[in-house]
Amino acid sequence: MIDFLIKFSPVVTAACFMASILVALWQIRINRLIQQRSKAQDLWSMYLSKGIEFPLLAYPLRHVKFNFPTKSLSTGRKDEDEQQEFERYEWLLSFLLKTAREILQEFSEDEFWIKTIK
Repeated sequence: MIDFLIKFSPVVTAACFMASILVALWQIRINRLIQQRSKAQDLWSMYLSKGIEFPLLAYPLRHVKFNFPTKSLSTGRKDEDEQQEFERYEWLLSFLLKTAREILQEFSEDEFWIKTIK
């Protein structure tokens, strides 16, 4: 019996080594996927918080009047700088496009993100 164990111990050791490499590679792949999802969720959360911070700019068609030739935007408030508001809207829209691009680069096949961004 001991001769049998001595004879096959290198094979068992090699098999355990290969199994540990496969488990390590699987863990690396899973961790990378978790990091990508976390980054995408953080980016989307940042965009949503900007929308909460600037609700009139997040949903401009309801409350905002655009004047594209003068690059101004009117929300009807008396204390607003219309050109500054237009620039804020441009920045918010740029942030949305950047966020959507980064998420879709990583998750171009993921139905959840495709539906969310649409």
